[in-house]
Amino acid sequence: MKLSQVTKLLILAALSLTMLACTNSSSNDDGDSSNPPPSNGGNEAEARTNCGAVVNGKVINPITDSDGQAVRVDQPGDSNALIVTTASGGKILVKLQGLSNEPAALRNNAISFLDRYSGDTVLFVSAGNNCSAVVSGGGSAQLGQLITSSGESIAEQLVKTGFVTANSSDACGSELISPCLAALQESDLQTAGELTSFLWKPQSESDGNLAIHTGPFETTVTVNGEVGSNQGSGNGYGSLARFSQPGCAYGGPRISVRSSDGLLYTVGGQTSFTVGNPCGRYCLVDGSIVACPK
Repeated sequence: MKLSQVTKLLILAALSLTMLACTNSSSNDDGDSSNPPPSNGGNEAEARTNCGAVVNGKVINPITDSDGQAVRVDQPGDSNALIVTTASGGKILVKLQGLSNEPAALRNNAISFLDRYSGDTVLFVSAGNNCSAVVSGGGSAQLGQLITSSGESIAEQLVKTGFVTANSSDACGSELISPCLAALQESDLQTAGELTSFLWKPQSESDGNLAIHTGPFETTVTVNGEVGSNQGSGNGYGSLARFSQPGCAYGGPRISVRSSDGLLYTVGGQTSFTVGNPCGRYCLVDGSIVACPK
């Protein structure tokens, strides 16, 4: 009988310890409803870009999933805009805020660059309600940013190519990020590398006007805003650009050379360069533009 009483006492003690353990476990869980766990479990994707995005007149950076909506890129809609499809199947033309409408000379390059995102799922971050703009083709687009799954801003990637430039003309806060985009273009411009050969002929034999030979094939040469007519290869050079006037007419010439895919070549690390006397003959020697004999 005494053994039975001891057994009962042991059972009661074990039950008490079990109840105590359960009570302690519950208290350690902290069931305070004023501090609930994040509804997303703390796993919301977050992207920190160089310039961020404007939302309702304020710059946000980093950018999280809750700041926008997931969309699929269909195709470019302009040199700075993309057509996207929402989860509900609706179509939106999104103009990348802070970027300009480019001239025709670079428009196709920009569109080709944007086409690489076709089919991708990205995050559309709207600049705000009623924030729209007209693209160069005449359509109306919603202003905002598109962020890739790897956390990159498509606008920032595009501006690095030099195919578009920063612009702050809209009324939805683009001036808050356009200086950052402009600085990004200057500091992180994607280029075609150093130019390998160059010849400035102030008067060509054929018409007496400026002719510029460059080493690579299919280059586009611009002098003071005029785009030369590419005549193909010749005289040991990959490309020949002809202009409408003699070299002397291009005072203080600013010269740029683009590759076939639109990227700028550099001379001494600079994306534009000049010649000392536009009436003289100049060529590229050891990375520098110098006067050269015929």
